[in-house]
Amino acid sequence: MEVNSRHSTKLQELRGNKAPTINVKCMCEPWNFKKKTYISIMGFKEQQAAIQRELERFSGLLEVVLPRYSQLLKQASLNEKELSELGEIEHFLIGVTARITELKERLEQDVFGHSMDLYYKIKEKANNGDTEARKKLSKLRDTYAEALKAGTVLHWN
Repeated sequence: MEVNSRHSTKLQELRGNKAPTINVKCMCEPWNFKKKTYISIMGFKEQQAAIQRELERFSGLLEVVLPRYSQLLKQASLNEKELSELGEIEHFLIGVTARITELKERLEQDVFGHSMDLYYKIKEKANNGDTEARKKLSKLRDTYAEALKAGTVLHWN
């Protein structure tokens, strides 16, 4: 695989000077917020750092694959090897895009679901006369209203 020097250097940093390869493998299990096993093994700060490292690694690898994909697309005629490589990269990128979309939707649903769960628990406490819960409920309503206006929260009705 031929890449420019910036991407080649980045790849060497990420892969420890090994030859570039495309290897698709899920590095983690799907998130399950009902089970706290992963959270108890690794604290939030460690999880956050691990996720950031994996995202940076993923981004770095894409910085190598995408220019090669673009280069192959721009070529007027491709030999058999290049055509095969283009097909493999395209198939891989379609799969990656689908996986990213799936993870994004799951994250949005989990965050939205937990937020709504919290909202209704606080609302129940406020309806039972808890003054602190009423203050929190007022702040949550304002936050949700701002998010709806900004378009960052889906309104299902």
